[in-house]
Amino acid sequence: MPTVRTVAKVAPKVAPVAEPYVRKAAAKAKEVAPDVARTAKAGAKTVAAGAQTGARAAAAGAKSAAGHVRETAPKVGHAVSDGARAAATHVREDTPKIGRAAADKATRIAAKLKRKNGGG
Repeated sequence: MPTVRTVAKVAPKVAPVAEPYVRKAAAKAKEVAPDVARTAKAGAKTVAAGAQTGARAAAAGAKSAAGHVRETAPKVGHAVSDGARAAATHVREDTPKIGRAAADKATRIAAKLKRKNGGG
């Protein structure tokens, strides 16, 4: 990477050589500028139109999704409440069985410990 001192030494030599190329580039830029501006303007219009179309499509999609949610929500709510009711019933039915199983297991463990400790 050249240092500032090197660039300062070389710049006066390079500037006169580069000047005609810089002038040509500037003239070409002036020639091409109207075309570039027109193309950019057309591109901007196209982008704006695309954005509007995209926004319309997004709004339509959101409206459709909202309608779908509005239609589906009661069904989902019923399904959830039915599921909760079924789970509560299942727990209510299984609780005595689980309690008995736990008591049986506790009795077996107590008997095993009693035998192990020579209690009887």
